[in-house]
This record gives sequence, structure tokens and C-alpha cells, in this order.
Amino acid sequence: MKQQQPPYGFLKIDVVIQQILAFLIALTIIVYPIAMLLCIPFGAWQVFSGIVGAIYGSVWRMKYLVGVFFYFLVAGLVFSLVEHASNTPPAFEIVFGAFIFIIPIVLGITYLYKTMKEVEKVPKPSQNTHANDWVEILDADI
Repeated sequence: MKQQQPPYGFLKIDVVIQQILAFLIALTIIVYPIAMLLCIPFGAWQVFSGIVGAIYGSVWRMKYLVGVFFYFLVAGLVFSLVEHASNTPPAFEIVFGAFIFIIPIVLGITYLYKTMKEVEKVPKPSQNTHANDWVEILDADI
């Protein structure tokens, strides 16, 4: 069975929005809080894009959504455990901090890369479809 993909137009808009947000994040990386705040719409857009892709039947986007779900599930559980624990070792905090920051970065970059590759594979709609409709209308015998 052939893997389904969202329409070419949506994928093209998807890549442009992701690239703009990634560029803004890279541009403001010096100002750490602004870059981190820009990661919120970047990730939110990718989740929205993943939902649209999953609706169209994209298998890798479904796997991405499952991964995001488990990331938030594990992060929430660990946050609640750390909040209720009185003595957490510093090594645990370092590992958890790496988990919180590195996994979303890797997921975000991977998602952008895979979406860019997907745009190249999806056949572009023919640009003359509307022009051909007019030619047929004008050539019709009255």
C-alpha cells in the first residue's frame, strides 16, 4: 500500500512556515528567552502539521505524534516525581534537563528535514489545469 501524504500545497506552506520559525529561532539564539519562546509556535505548528498528515494517512507523521505524546507523558511524570521528591541528585537533574531540551530540538529538526524531503517527492500539480479548462470552454461548439 502506498503511503499517503498531505497535498502539495499544504506541504509547501508547511515547509515555509517551519523554515521561517526555524530562522527566527536561529536568529534570536543569542537572546535565549526569545529563542525558547519561539520554539513554542514552532513545535505547535509541527504538531498541527502532524495531525493533518495523520489525517491523510502519513505513517511517519503518525509515529511522530505518538513520539510527541510519549515525550509529554514522560516529561509530565518526571516533573511530578521531582516536584514531590525532597532530595533529587544533581546528576538526575542534569540528565532530565538534557531530556527536556535535546529531544524537542532533535524532533523539530528531524520533522523539518523529513517534511522538506517529502515536498520533493510529492508530484507537483500541473500548472496549466485552469488554463486548459478555459481553452475547452472557448473551443466548445455553441
